[in-house]
Amino acid sequence: MTITEALETQENFSDSEKEIADFILKEREKVLEMSAHDICDETYTSTSSIVRLCRKIGLDGFKEFKIKYAAELERRVDHMDDIDPDFPFEKNDTALDIAQKMDVLMVNNINASYDMMTKQAKELQKAAKLITRARRVLITGMGDSYLKAQVFQSNMIKIDRIVLLCNISGDQSSLADIMTPVDCAIVVSYSGNTRAVYEIVEVLRKRGVPMVAITSDPDSMIGKAASIILQMPKKEQAWDKQATFASQAATEYFLNVLYSYIYVMDYDANNKQRKHNISEYGDTRIKKEETHEPKH
Repeated sequence: MTITEALETQENFSDSEKEIADFILKEREKVLEMSAHDICDETYTSTSSIVRLCRKIGLDGFKEFKIKYAAELERRVDHMDDIDPDFPFEKNDTALDIAQKMDVLMVNNINASYDMMTKQAKELQKAAKLITRARRVLITGMGDSYLKAQVFQSNMIKIDRIVLLCNISGDQSSLADIMTPVDCAIVVSYSGNTRAVYEIVEVLRKRGVPMVAITSDPDSMIGKAASIILQMPKKEQAWDKQATFASQAATEYFLNVLYSYIYVMDYDANNKQRKHNISEYGDTRIKKEETHEPKH
């Protein structure tokens, strides 16, 4: 059992020892720069409690703890440098292992997405201009891409820009069939080969609708049909994976950047609309004075 696992399990720990364990798990590397007295001051415990905790997890004392914990954290950092986006976590990972891996995976993916975006600034500008000049805008995607499309649609509504998104998957082709060459479509598909999305793309192509494809594969069926391509980093396999962590992060990043650039293109007007929405609809959260607390 690793030191982290022992601190998480807290087997036969006293209340004071649990306080110390929780503090170490929270502060991690910072603890290595602290003395036992520093930790005692932060946790309102005693040095004897620290010594007892160290012995309960199989160590002689706080000095040995710091040496071995430093080595353990170093091994974790080295291991985190190359996380498999398809299988980022393993059978025996602790809660903190998973949290750290997700942190590294998301950061790596956002950094990779940014690197891709720096090479596509002109394409981003073209996409934003096409969207803002279109009579109507349709966005389409399936599965996780559909969920990200909903968020994009919601953001656009807040700046008084209507984006069409059908909530019945079978009707997306029907919606595409009413689009015209003066409209435009945003097509979101990480693989670029999602059959249901490609069927919609075919309808749009036949009707001469210009398309912005957000995909990781510009040479895919969907990529080839698009007028403008915003290429995401390709990190995941097609099917064999624990979840779509990388593709979700990249898709959300690209749609957020696209929305933000559209916002900035007419910043004052969009800011005015945003403020109008706030003043008109206000804070929708339930206020404390509105709650009906039971009388004693």
